[in-house]
Amino acid sequence: MPYTKKIEQSLAELLFREKNSKLQKAMGYSLLAGGKRVRPLLYLHHLSAFRTPIEEDYRFGAAIEMIHCYSLIHDDLPAMDNDNLRRGKPTNHIAYGEALAILAGDGLLNLAYEICFELAIEDSSFLTMGQALARAAGDKGMIYGQMLDLSYEGLPMDKALLTEMLLNKTGKLISLPIEAAALRAKRCEEEINSWRKIGMDLGLAFQIKDDLLDVDSTATILGKTPGKDEKNKKNSYVQVYGYKKALEDYHKLQGSILEKIAHLSSKESLVEFYKTLLERKY
Repeated sequence: MPYTKKIEQSLAELLFREKNSKLQKAMGYSLLAGGKRVRPLLYLHHLSAFRTPIEEDYRFGAAIEMIHCYSLIHDDLPAMDNDNLRRGKPTNHIAYGEALAILAGDGLLNLAYEICFELAIEDSSFLTMGQALARAAGDKGMIYGQMLDLSYEGLPMDKALLTEMLLNKTGKLISLPIEAAALRAKRCEEEINSWRKIGMDLGLAFQIKDDLLDVDSTATILGKTPGKDEKNKKNSYVQVYGYKKALEDYHKLQGSILEKIAHLSSKESLVEFYKTLLERKY
């Protein structure tokens, strides 16, 4: 896939550019374990519709992925989802212990913002993009959504609150790379808002697909433990709406997103990337 090799190279170079400590090895254990790299790929594919990505763009994409990876390390901890499998191997706290796993997540979060500040010194557009990233990942975005998720385990959640949780927990960090690409390309506010809305739709679809896969896939395919939502009494889309309704809503969202993308961009590689993303099996 275009960009993937360069993303992997940037992640490794940025992580180990100064020294290779035990902490950095723990950070690299999760960061360099593969994965779909959805968020940096979204940024680069969208940016390529406006301009050719350069070295700085790969560094920003790496920063987004570091924040996503830190959230996975922390999500897997005993105090959160208490999972022992991620990307086909033991989770970070199983491999390195709970304390070092927490620090590895903290290290990735702070390294991501260090990179954003470095980029902002070189080009002020990254200041706005970094601010948007912090907001999407913080207490008004991903962390808030995770708080709702944990707070309502085993408790009923109405459909409006479920949507709020999913859009914050997953949607905003999926939408962010799309918005950031439009900001980087200096598009008008109206266009930025249009792309942001598609990103939120994609984020919701992405989470519904995760919820469906949690029910009907296997650990071998997913690389993580299936059946967690029911076991942990999570308010997933499937648990609230039922599998049939969740699948129907997913297909409706899928069609709507592809239609909007085709309308907003004539770049074939971007449309094909969306198709691949929406038809994923893991």
